[in-house]
Amino acid sequence: MPEVRKEAAHRRAHGYGQTGSAASGRAAMRAAVPDPIGPAGWAGVPHVLRIDTGRAGPHLVVNALTHGNEVCGLAALRAVLRRRKALLRGVVTLVAANPAAHRRHDPAMPQSGRFIDEDLNRLWARARLRGPEHNAELDRARALAPIYRSADILLDIHSMATGGPPLLMFHPTRAADRLLARLPRDHHRIRFAAPIHTGRLLVEQPGLLGRQDKAAFVVECGRHGTRATDAYAVRITLALLRAAGMLRARASGPVRGVWQDVTALRMVRARSDAFRFGRPLAGFERVAEGEIYAHDGMRPLRAPFGPCILLLPRLAPKRGGEAVILALPTRRKPV
Repeated sequence: MPEVRKEAAHRRAHGYGQTGSAASGRAAMRAAVPDPIGPAGWAGVPHVLRIDTGRAGPHLVVNALTHGNEVCGLAALRAVLRRRKALLRGVVTLVAANPAAHRRHDPAMPQSGRFIDEDLNRLWARARLRGPEHNAELDRARALAPIYRSADILLDIHSMATGGPPLLMFHPTRAADRLLARLPRDHHRIRFAAPIHTGRLLVEQPGLLGRQDKAAFVVECGRHGTRATDAYAVRITLALLRAAGMLRARASGPVRGVWQDVTALRMVRARSDAFRFGRPLAGFERVAEGEIYAHDGMRPLRAPFGPCILLLPRLAPKRGGEAVILALPTRRKPV
């Protein structure tokens, strides 16, 4: 019961689950201080803070607010700021990626304020970044791109509408595999065989994708707006700093839970507005080859291989939208 009360208090403090003027008031309070690093910025880019230890080492970028409604990354930024004098080497850059969208976020509506004009996590193809188009997210992406490209290690922090256990996603590189071998095992791991989303992810931008000397991770920390999600964002960020030798190492506890390694192979996109799964999904459900896992209008969708693992199912995909990722268990290789 004490944990239930603490969680309820946390959600009230963030406005989640409230309606009317109380929620709106809390949203306005949050908008007044959208991130812990402030608008002053670094190298002319607002909402960016660089911490240079003055000692040789990697450059690690901690990225929060790719989506303005996913606030757990702000807890990670605060945690690094509190430990800035304990950093041992290298450079850490803290980024609040889309504070303008975050200022529109009303915690009473967890999906509000996700972006202004378009999803900041789907526009990182070279042609988009170099093209003539302008909007809030594209202009912000162009300003931030040199910072991300300069990173040796990038952690892009997210949360989920559906909840579920933490997920760490990445394109495999030698640098990523070395860090993964040093991270505590408290999350599922999803390797991408190739880019599969509609539009390139932030971690798939030019200068990161395909570079064996760089490691770029996306972490999904849990459900929007919970204490456990904030806590995991802090935990994985500090663990990555330790894995990179940038914070003093400490003994990790025993592995708890059953954690899977999978390789994402295919994104299923809805062809109609009547897409529905055969049963409620939380993610990581396994279906046999040929088994029907969803209907897209009247068309049954069968698993094209087996065991087929269903990842990150969308609650209500619309025509042309991403519906679910199909994956296989990863065959592990020695690091």
